[in-house]
Amino acid sequence: SARTVAAYQGDYQDFARFLGVEDAGQALNALIALPHGAANATALGYRAHLLERGLSPATIGRRLAALKSAVKLGRQLGLVSWTLDIESPKAERYRDTAGPGRDGWHRLLDTATARATTPLGRRDLAILRLLHDLALRRGEVETLDLVHVDLAQSKLQILGKGRSHREELTLPPPTRSALADWIDVRGNHPGPLFHRLDRARALSEPTRLTGRAIHQLVGELGRSAG
Repeated sequence: SARTVAAYQGDYQDFARFLGVEDAGQALNALIALPHGAANATALGYRAHLLERGLSPATIGRRLAALKSAVKLGRQLGLVSWTLDIESPKAERYRDTAGPGRDGWHRLLDTATARATTPLGRRDLAILRLLHDLALRRGEVETLDLVHVDLAQSKLQILGKGRSHREELTLPPPTRSALADWIDVRGNHPGPLFHRLDRARALSEPTRLTGRAIHQLVGELGRSAG
């Protein structure tokens, strides 16, 4: 996906800085030019370097996965005959991700519904409904455009994680109603389904709401709901 490509580009640049070379291409060429054992030793040194910097296990795992992916492609192209054997550090659970439970969900929904008298409230209620009713990831909500919504057929086209094509989902009545209320405020102009509503953006082109912003708005609703 485009998100993974962008992340890997940053990871390769970080590896280049570790090797002391100018760019990611030089770093990857240097890696695949090594014998198998030396390449694993280099990857082990890089992992130790990342650990010393205090990066999270998830970040370290992704950066090592980026190296493995490049070497795997090199093997497919006949540039090397080996793969990296380095293992990622085990990720530790650091917070409760169990969710609010049934009662908590109803309190969260009541709070969002009470706020749905304003454009911001309607937007946030539609987002909350999509996240809960269709079990969407915030990244799947973030990438939605108006063209992906068919209210007449109660359909929604999402791009799932790791997918190259969109899949069609059916909107439950409450979810469709919340979306219709938001689109009535948003208007039928093309572009992102959910965008920022702050004053700084009022006179400019609609700016897509990011996954981080979606995370923050759900957190704020949760705190308000207790």
